[in-house]
Amino acid sequence: MKGTRVEINLEALSYNYRQMRQLIPSEVKIAAVVKANAYGHDLFEVSKTFELLGVDYIGVANIGEAVSLRKAGIHVPILVMGKTFEEDYDLAVKYEITLTVFELDDVRKLNLNASFDEKVTKVHLKFDTGFNRLGYKSADQLIEDLDEIKSYEFIKVEGLFTHLALKDVDSDDNQFDQFNALLAKIREKGITIPIKHICDSIGTIAYPNRLYDMVRLGAVLYGYCSRKTPFDLMPVMSFKTSVAQVKTILPGEGVSY
Repeated sequence: MKGTRVEINLEALSYNYRQMRQLIPSEVKIAAVVKANAYGHDLFEVSKTFELLGVDYIGVANIGEAVSLRKAGIHVPILVMGKTFEEDYDLAVKYEITLTVFELDDVRKLNLNASFDEKVTKVHLKFDTGFNRLGYKSADQLIEDLDEIKSYEFIKVEGLFTHLALKDVDSDDNQFDQFNALLAKIREKGITIPIKHICDSIGTIAYPNRLYDMVRLGAVLYGYCSRKTPFDLMPVMSFKTSVAQVKTILPGEGVSY
């Protein structure tokens, strides 16, 4: 529509990122989530801004978003948080994209694909602690699979993560407990996983002492959080339009659609 537009304020985006970066301990990495066209804010411009700001990781929903960013010149590590299917493994290997995995057969096939190019591909294992979306439901199965995966020549298990359901404090605590118990079992086996992560935007604000090695920030970077933040967020997106008419009407009159 003529006269109607959306404006994206990259200075506000940068402000929100910097405020969160100051809030989060320096040793904790930040993954900026840009799924769904950066929540409608423009995948490419937003990702370029985050890369300039020094973000550690970029999180996307699918391999298509990840490849688009690589072709646009984004070099920062990219994590596909959703399922990647076998027909796209060659893209993950070619463009050095980190994949989320939760089935051993998928990792076997990915290792074989990566072997053709002799390129090591990074993966993050996902553990379902109660969000009930994607991920291993059994900690024992995850550990059993991890034992085999660590022998694969062209796979590097860089990360392990879960997602808070954020139903209430008790259920959050239960999810943290499950994650910690899994980590303890992995340590007992002498296995080191560099990047453990669980908190999204709300989790980062609500549990500042449980940030592990990385946090995944989405909505808060774009100026919204349902929890009170220690600083005022700046909205990144604004809708603007031109006024067609100003009209005076009588009390009791309605305004139609």
